[in-house]
Amino acid sequence: LTLQKEALRELLLGSGEPDANLEAMFKEYQLPFDSELAFRMVAYKGSPLQECELVDSRPCLAVPMLSSGTLLLFQNLPATEERHLLQDLKNKGAILLVTTGRIDSVRQLPRLAHEMDEQLRFSFLHQVGSIITIKNTFRVHSVNVYPTDLEKTLLQILHQGKAAEALKVYEGFFGQVTTGSYDHFKFAMKRLFISLQLAVNELQKQGLFAQYKGMAIEEFEALIGQLDNRAVLDCYFSNLFGEFRDEVTASRLKRAGRISDQMMEILDRDYPDPNLSLQSLADSVGMSPSYVAKVFKECAGVSVNEYLLNLRLEKAKRLLLEESLPAREIASRVGLDNENYFYTVFRKKTGQTPNAFRKERQRSS
Repeated sequence: LTLQKEALRELLLGSGEPDANLEAMFKEYQLPFDSELAFRMVAYKGSPLQECELVDSRPCLAVPMLSSGTLLLFQNLPATEERHLLQDLKNKGAILLVTTGRIDSVRQLPRLAHEMDEQLRFSFLHQVGSIITIKNTFRVHSVNVYPTDLEKTLLQILHQGKAAEALKVYEGFFGQVTTGSYDHFKFAMKRLFISLQLAVNELQKQGLFAQYKGMAIEEFEALIGQLDNRAVLDCYFSNLFGEFRDEVTASRLKRAGRISDQMMEILDRDYPDPNLSLQSLADSVGMSPSYVAKVFKECAGVSVNEYLLNLRLEKAKRLLLEESLPAREIASRVGLDNENYFYTVFRKKTGQTPNAFRKERQRSS
């Protein structure tokens, strides 16, 4: 039996000739199968190697796979019993199960066995206990659709510098592209990598990512091909998303600083205008009032209205000390037409009326 298992393992997973006469080899090694009848294969990982107690007298052999999994080859196994076997293996702790359904030709066995072995090698891509069904056409039953909408959302979020939100979208993306074949997973991750590199190139044209030293596509393909856990991949994308956040944030702050400086120049110049407002300021810099208000507050630490009021009061203080004009005239000169309002805010800020402020400073000098 041991020799039969070794022979079967070599026939299914070895590097023999693709056009080898498998029918003759099955007879030569006296394998307990009729090469003219249909087969079924089940591969699993994470459960102890076992013989097939559930198949009674039906032909069955269990052989170890290159991926540290186990391959079961059957004949005359009804689909209902196969489902029972899968459930039993799952209950016993199988991490991932791969099945083929009915296989009508012995010549299909090696190709399907290699595909099953590859699926088990990358079992960490799937949820524990997942069951994957491979067609005899060497493809997975599930439709391999690239999640374009998630990629689009991810890129939009990254352009906003939101790394934490990008990671959540990436989780959803990863979950979708790991439901199909491993080939589809490799294609999807490579496409996402290219899309992200194009996004970096676009931002580099705007002066961002000046010090960026990215991974070449060949390096990324090698990384995918050598994966033994998803943490390596998660770490790569997490770091890249962090770079997007840092670059976009720095660019936003730099741009906000320029806008804030421009607004301060306008305020310092036009403060005598009583009609100067957030709206007129926004019109001057070509931005929305809400945006300029937010930018100014972030950069200056105070609102536009508070900055303008403080500026006008400082100008009023200087005029009170340098000119003999009445307080009413000074209020008008600094853009505060309402004399009562001028008196109120001046006293609130200084603790004195304008006239008291002037007299005290004159006595001190």
